[in-house]
Amino acid sequence: MEEQNAPGAPAQDLSEATTTRAMVRSGPNLATGHLPDKPTSDDLQRLISGLGRLNGLAGLHGSGVLARDLIRYLFKHIQDRPSSDHTFLLQYNFTLAVARAVLNRNTPIGSERLQPRVGQVQSIQRVVFRHGDTILVAWTGYGKTIVLQTVSIVLQDQVIIQLCPLKRLGQDQVDSIAQIPGARLLFIDGETNNKKLWLP
Repeated sequence: MEEQNAPGAPAQDLSEATTTRAMVRSGPNLATGHLPDKPTSDDLQRLISGLGRLNGLAGLHGSGVLARDLIRYLFKHIQDRPSSDHTFLLQYNFTLAVARAVLNRNTPIGSERLQPRVGQVQSIQRVVFRHGDTILVAWTGYGKTIVLQTVSIVLQDQVIIQLCPLKRLGQDQVDSIAQIPGARLLFIDGETNNKKLWLP
C-alpha cells in the first residue's frame, strides 16, 4: 500500500520520514556516514569489524567517517555501557580493531595483515577502560610500542605521558607516533630548548 501525504504536506517530508525510519531499523547507514545517537551492541560490533579491516588511521572508514572520529565515537559509546561480560567483549574487540589498524598502517594492500598479540590487546584494554593498574613486562621486539601508540589514539582527547629511558628510544617513539593523523607531540630530553617545544 502506498503511503499518502497529509493534505498540504510537501512530498519531501514523507521521503525524509521514510528514510529516518529505515535508518532506525537498520542501524548505522554505511552509505551516508550516519552514526546512531544510541547505537545497539550490533551497531557497535559492525562498526568495530570495519575498523579492524583498515590499514592505518589516515583514511575514511567504510561508514564515510574519518577513522579517528569513529574511534572517538566507539570509545564513548562502549565506555558508557553498563559493565557486563558482553561489554567486556565489545571493549576487547574495539581494542583489537584499533591495534590492528595501527599495526597495519604500513602494510601494502593485498599483503598478509599483521595481528596484535593477545597480551598487547589486554594491556591496552586495561589502560583505556580503566580495569586497573597495568604493568607490561616483555622482551625486546615484543611490541610494547604498539601498546603505547594505541593507548594514545584511543585516548586522543587526553594527555598521555611516555617516559623513555634512552634518548634514541624516545626519538623512535616520536617518529612512529608522528605518522598518526592529528597527533600532537611534545618531546623533551636533556637538550630540549624551551623556545620550541611542540613538534609540527
